[in-house]
Amino acid sequence: MEFEYTEDQKLLRDMIGQFGEESVRPIQMEMDEKESIPEGVLAQMAELGLLGLAVPESAGGSEVTRLTQIIVAEALGRASASLAVTVTYHAFLLPAILVACGSDEQRSRWLPEIAAGKTVGTALIEPASLANEESGSPSVGIRVGRADQKWKLDGETDWVVNGQTAGLASLFARSAEGLKGFLLTPALDGAGVSPMDRKLGLRPVDFAQWTFQASPVDSSAGLDAGESAWRNLRHLADLFLAAIAIGLIQNCLDVSGDYAKERKQFGRPIGSFQLVQELIADMVFDVEAARLLVYRAAAETEGRALELEDCRPWIARARSLASEAALKAGSETVQIHGGYGFSAEYPAERLFRDARALALMNGGTGDLLRASAEPVVCAALDDSKG
Repeated sequence: MEFEYTEDQKLLRDMIGQFGEESVRPIQMEMDEKESIPEGVLAQMAELGLLGLAVPESAGGSEVTRLTQIIVAEALGRASASLAVTVTYHAFLLPAILVACGSDEQRSRWLPEIAAGKTVGTALIEPASLANEESGSPSVGIRVGRADQKWKLDGETDWVVNGQTAGLASLFARSAEGLKGFLLTPALDGAGVSPMDRKLGLRPVDFAQWTFQASPVDSSAGLDAGESAWRNLRHLADLFLAAIAIGLIQNCLDVSGDYAKERKQFGRPIGSFQLVQELIADMVFDVEAARLLVYRAAAETEGRALELEDCRPWIARARSLASEAALKAGSETVQIHGGYGFSAEYPAERLFRDARALALMNGGTGDLLRASAEPVVCAALDDSKG
């Protein structure tokens, strides 16, 4: 299986690289300190057509392949992991569930808005949103019931991406009949929004807590989505988060390489010392290995929309390897910077924090991901027996 970039993929990757250098990297420290992404950044991305890559052409988008979307997420992660997460939930995950589970009316109403960046969107998929009393989660979860012939939402969920700015969100809630999917306009559907600030990493991401108290939901807000759609949307999120982790590792390589050439000790650049060379070489090996596995997982999902159950083991392996490699690269970047690695004046400590936060998103702990990958491991063991 080959993963040669097409000319269109190269152009997209290079365009995002230039956008990142000119418009994102100069303000990364400011974004981290203020814990926000300037509105103008998303507007620029909409003008470049980057918010409509998962939206059908009939709705104002360009609907590129899944692998191309993953390449874009990786390139954005190289510029800023926080920006990549923000864009992923708006431009990739929300359109995916709208296309797969939305009504004709919902798609025609909202997909053009998403592609044009006129409405910020998000997809609620974190495990806390489906918590139960035995889960140990601090969130009680969101439940839905009938009252006066209307659906009503109760409960809360934490760590909603784009939580304060979202004008549209897909949400799953538990009912007596199982999971039900909804498409909400938070301000109109009674969501109480509380910002979640002072985060360890991914600080510019607009995380918030949403609370519902017998909030009525319009009958037209229902999605044709249940347990299967929720699980597959989570798998898709893992795939994109793995791609963002690859971009973060590449960012670590960029930062570490530049510093190793500039910083001198004992009269020569520290990049000439074997230890530093080995640390950078480790990042190169890790990013190439993770990229191949993520691209393989993306290729498995091609043309499948939200029918991804068969792809779950590949996605879990990709996410696990990419997340752990990002954590390692973040630590190595701090190591290369020495004492300056602890200073906010240098990007090393931010990359380390972002890698830690990125690894935890969507329940992405290494042990759980390895458990999800178990079918592939078992298959490999069976094959080895001949």
